[in-house]
Amino acid sequence: TGQVTTCLCVVPAALKYQWAQRIAQFTDMPATTVKAGREHVTIAAPPYCVTIDGTQDQRDRQYAMIGPDTEYVILGYPNVLLDWQIVSSYTWQLTVLDEITAIKNPGSDITRAVRETFTGPWRLGLTGTPVENRPEELFALMEWVRPGYLGDPAVFDKAYVKHNSNGDVIRYRNL
Repeated sequence: TGQVTTCLCVVPAALKYQWAQRIAQFTDMPATTVKAGREHVTIAAPPYCVTIDGTQDQRDRQYAMIGPDTEYVILGYPNVLLDWQIVSSYTWQLTVLDEITAIKNPGSDITRAVRETFTGPWRLGLTGTPVENRPEELFALMEWVRPGYLGDPAVFDKAYVKHNSNGDVIRYRNL
């Protein structure tokens, strides 16, 4: 029918429960109260929304709750690496990366894991600062959101980056 039935939200670890709270607030999902740190918070309840957090044993139990009724799974960026075998075994229709700048460095382990694992048809990246330092960062983010949208990396580089004879960036242009 073209509807998204499963959404993975990859967020900074400190924001997992805030996302679960907002899902509870803005949907008609059943809610539950859990202890998150020192606070008790009301979040969307499993199995409809599963928040991955805690020790390996706790996370394994949380992953086991994911089933046909699960609409949202929320995990932190560290879980992409820690739980890669489990996370990569699922098919995610929609993947949301909050603070997508976490994958701006093409050589980092987290960037490689995200690019290899989350290749579903619907991808959304959220950030307040899409370009923190260099145009190449924007290219790296957009290449995950919509591969090929900004064209060939070499053409992008030639259009916006001036290199010296050693290949070092000396300035940016056409911005």
